[in-house]
Amino acid sequence: LTHECLYKIVVAIFMLLLKLWAVLQEMLAETAVRGGARFVPVPDSLRDPDGFLPGMYGLDTDFTHANEAFGSRMMQLALEPGGEE
Repeated sequence: LTHECLYKIVVAIFMLLLKLWAVLQEMLAETAVRGGARFVPVPDSLRDPDGFLPGMYGLDTDFTHANEAFGSRMMQLALEPGGEE
C-alpha cells in the first residue's frame, strides 16, 4: 500500500468514528427527551475544527475518550440554565 492509500484509509476510519459518535449523540438526545431529561450536547468550543476532541480535552493514552477537564466543562454546562454555549 502506498502512503496516499494508507492516508485515505485512516481518514475514512476517523470520519466513520465521527459519524458514529454523531449518531450516538442523536440517540442519547432522543432518549433524554423521552425520559423527560435535558440533553447537553458537546459544544463546538470543546471540539476541534474537524469535530474531534482537541488534545487538551482527550486522554493522553486514548484520543477517543475525554479527560477530566472536558468532564468538568460539560458538568458546568449541564448545571447552567440553558446548558449550551
